[in-house]
This record gives sequence, C-alpha cells and structure tokens, in this order.
Amino acid sequence: MLNLAEGVGDTLAQLNGLGVRQIIISATHRSYIESLTKQFGIDAFFDSVIAADDYEAGSKIERAVSFFEKSGQTCL
Repeated sequence: MLNLAEGVGDTLAQLNGLGVRQIIISATHRSYIESLTKQFGIDAFFDSVIAADDYEAGSKIERAVSFFEKSGQTCL
C-alpha cells in the first residue's frame, strides 16, 4: 500500500495558496499518475501532468524543457 509522505499534502496546499503553479513530470504513464494523485487527494494542486505516454522518447529533463518552451511558462 502506498502512502503519501508526511507533510506533502500540507506543503502542496501552502504552495497552491501562494499561487505557485505546479506540474508533475514523470516517466510513468498518465493513468497511473492521475489515479495516485486522486487517491491521495492532491490532484487539484497540479496544473499539468507530463507523462511517459505524452512523448515518444526523451528524458524527464527534455520533456520539461519542451513543456516550458511550448507553454511560455518559467521554472523556478
């Protein structure tokens, strides 16, 4: 059974309250990421999910760079 690490939900809520936009970039398939974020009640904190099935190849870093270039957003 998976559990959310202590303090993660509170941290995500605080960042959200400050207006910090958050995304998930993962080598996992979107359906699994979405099911976990819903299970833990944290799905509303994320603006976007970039998953393995969104791109044919590339590292998570390459996916992130591509996302930010296309979206015009910046990363902290």
